[in-house]
Amino acid sequence: MTIQPMQFSPTPNDDPMATSNHVPLTPRKSPPRLQQVPALDFSSAESSTPSPTFMQLKSVTIRSSNRVYKQNIAVTDKTTFSSLLSFAIKKTPPPGKQFVLQSEDGELEYMPEDPVRKVIFGTIHADVVVKMEDIREVDFSQF
Repeated sequence: MTIQPMQFSPTPNDDPMATSNHVPLTPRKSPPRLQQVPALDFSSAESSTPSPTFMQLKSVTIRSSNRVYKQNIAVTDKTTFSSLLSFAIKKTPPPGKQFVLQSEDGELEYMPEDPVRKVIFGTIHADVVVKMEDIREVDFSQF
């Protein structure tokens, strides 16, 4: 009687192909956490009113692209863009021109009679840029 050696199936550690293609797993890093930004409270009757978790605007600087007219003007709930403009610049624009108030990045143009705090919120200070533009004539025959 002859005894034959036992044959074993190769294990993953014994398999030369498994070891050459094996890449050790590294744990994934979690993405960085985004800073939490308070959300608007749309449950109120007037949805444009910011929720109490937002910082309330306290002051505004009125400036042009090359000059500061008034700095750190305190604002209240009744302060409008028009009242800021008349406080900062005592003169009226020349004939055929008008003042335009814009956000610092130039993305928004503010309506003069809008209350400042209803439009700018989430910060305690804002710069409002004043520009002068031509008053364009409206050709009513083109309507």
